[in-house]
Amino acid sequence: TEWDRRLLSLHGEKIEIGVKTCAADFRHFNQRQSVPEALSELRRFVAADRALLLVTDAVSHELLVQADASQHLFPRARSARDAGLRVPLNDGLLGYVARTGIAICLPDAHHDPRFDRSLDARLGYTTTSLMALPVPDPVDPSVQMGLVLITNKAGGSAFSLDDRVVGQALARQVGKLHHRLTLERDAPRRPSLSDGEGGG
Repeated sequence: TEWDRRLLSLHGEKIEIGVKTCAADFRHFNQRQSVPEALSELRRFVAADRALLLVTDAVSHELLVQADASQHLFPRARSARDAGLRVPLNDGLLGYVARTGIAICLPDAHHDPRFDRSLDARLGYTTTSLMALPVPDPVDPSVQMGLVLITNKAGGSAFSLDDRVVGQALARQVGKLHHRLTLERDAPRRPSLSDGEGGG
């Protein structure tokens, strides 16, 4: 019957989502891969136009754009001062995701009063469909590191449940990569043998 066919179709979709999510959960980005490259993979995976990583700054109580799918990872000071890409942590949409760890998926961001249109103005961009996915801290998953903002699904359609669950799994991996690269960047440099040469 038609009802049986619909049930089988729904069951098949759930299986497909589960398989894709498992693959994303176990996706480990290359050791030499940058955060923008990882975001670019995420963007392609869900057929979106843009993917941004925003990280919470506990001192300024803001979300700062750390990287996107087409830029190099840049220091927090530069992202805030030069690009002006900062969002207050009390923001009703992106800040809400970062504070609560609850994802938001919108078919048209400009129809939601929580969306801050000034962000589009600063980016020189027009957002339609949107997914804001929380990124848990790899050390303490009960705390949010920030979020991944994914915008404008290809073809002008809305993001699906499939996109959301797969995107969330990949967003966690982006967070782990960012955490590892930050630790490597901030670690004290070990002296090499050549450092002691030429002295005395």
